[in-house]
Amino acid sequence: MSIKRVTVERFAYTFRGVFGELVTDNFRCFTVERPWMNNRPNISCIPTDVYALVRGRFRDHYENFEVRDVPGRTYIELHRGNTMLDIKGCIALGLTFQIDGVNDVYKINHSRHAFDAFMQAMGTATDAVLVVKNRVDRYTKS
Repeated sequence: MSIKRVTVERFAYTFRGVFGELVTDNFRCFTVERPWMNNRPNISCIPTDVYALVRGRFRDHYENFEVRDVPGRTYIELHRGNTMLDIKGCIALGLTFQIDGVNDVYKINHSRHAFDAFMQAMGTATDAVLVVKNRVDRYTKS
């Protein structure tokens, strides 16, 4: 059995959160992370790189995946959440991305459904590889 590959491709860096798309096998959803704050624990997204993912129950939470080998960081999980306020340095999953102009909130929605579908897509995998990268801006001049 080959190790699963999970990719998070970030498409928006804002002060209301960092948003991306998570893709693995036949599953795709949106992600939200905290803005970049020099990789500081609990308040920053993680650097773009390749990491190990390990399935387990961390911090007495439900079964999920933890991102390992992030320099200077521990307890980074993929879990449920809708805005950057729902996470502390982790990555939350959602089915849709929304900009709520009335309340000035950027968020992802249907997080529980996205998380459950992600765990189902991961099947019985206990380990995986996480690739975190930035989407190339097609409007950037070369």
